[in-house]
Amino acid sequence: ASRLPSLFRGLHKGLALSPRVSLTTSSISFGISKKDPGSQYARVISRKTGKKEDLWQQYNEVVYPPKDPSALVNSDDVSQINEDPRPGEVTHRREDILYSQKKLWLLGFMIRGMAVDDAFAQLGFRPEKGARILEQVIEEAIELAVTEHDFEYSTKIWVGEWLFLFTMCV
Repeated sequence: ASRLPSLFRGLHKGLALSPRVSLTTSSISFGISKKDPGSQYARVISRKTGKKEDLWQQYNEVVYPPKDPSALVNSDDVSQINEDPRPGEVTHRREDILYSQKKLWLLGFMIRGMAVDDAFAQLGFRPEKGARILEQVIEEAIELAVTEHDFEYSTKIWVGEWLFLFTMCV
C-alpha cells in the first residue's frame, strides 16, 4: 500500500487534478517516506525537466486534455455548450517564513478572491510585516505566471486559494 496521500497519488500517475490556484507561504509536512537526506520535503522526478523537484511544484506541470468541440455541440446538456475555456492556473509557494501563521492566515483571508491589483491595494494599507511578505509572494507568483505559463496580462490574475502550513521545527 502506498503511503502517499490520495491527492499526490494522482500526480505520480500523471492524472489531472481538480483546477485550483494555490499560493502557499510555508511547506508541506506530510509523513512521506521518500525524501532526500537533508531535506524535509518530498521530491519526485519531473517528467518535464527530468530533475528532482518538490512534489508541490508538480501542480504546475499538470496539462489538461483539450475539450472536444464536436462533443459539446452534440451534447444535450445546455450548460456544457456555453462553457468557458478552462482558466490558467499557477501554484507558487515560499518556504520557512519567520512570521506567525495565524497572522498570515488573517491577511490571506482578507485578499482571497481578489484580483492581484486589488490585493496589492489592500495590503498596502496594512502596516504589518506579513503584508509585505504576501506582496512579495504575489509578485513572485505573477512573475512565474507571466514568464513560464504564458499569462498575457498580469492584471487578469486572481488570488484563488491560500494555504498556510506549519514547517517542521528542530
